[in-house]
Amino acid sequence: PSVIEAILDIRGSSLGWYTRDTGTVGCSPGYEVHFGINSIGLINVLAKDIGLLPDWQQKVWAGYNVPPDGKVSAELLMSQMQAKPASTQAPEDYLSSGIVLLNKLIRDKFGVSVFKDHADANKLLKRIHRFRAVTKQGLFELAKDVYRFVGERIDTEEIKKVVNPKKDEKWGQLKSL
Repeated sequence: PSVIEAILDIRGSSLGWYTRDTGTVGCSPGYEVHFGINSIGLINVLAKDIGLLPDWQQKVWAGYNVPPDGKVSAELLMSQMQAKPASTQAPEDYLSSGIVLLNKLIRDKFGVSVFKDHADANKLLKRIHRFRAVTKQGLFELAKDVYRFVGERIDTEEIKKVVNPKKDEKWGQLKSL
């Protein structure tokens, strides 16, 4: 999985999701590769797809190549070999739309917006993905970015219009929610 982080460290790189365990990653626009995650968490790509990349990108992939372990990603096989993509969805795709939906539902029911806009929301969202949790340090950084994307956007003043803490209590952003 560390190959994904290495690719995402390259300026102009991208990561997208098709299903829970398949997506696309590229070092530069126009050179994305369809990948799958197998049952033990390794990244699978078709050699043909790597062969179509420019030499410098092939070298990035080669630097993270490991001997085959576990089976090939079931969802990658379904989409690439059987032409029947899985009907699963990646959790990363739900975060932004979940915040928008929750905000709308609460606004419709209580007349307040729970989440404020965040200047770095799009930048943070690009960094919130499972491949950051490969190392302990990466997991901590991921948790920090999730909090910045969700927790720092909680509008406690708006929430207090609907529910107030007891006089001797002070609620922070998460407790307010």
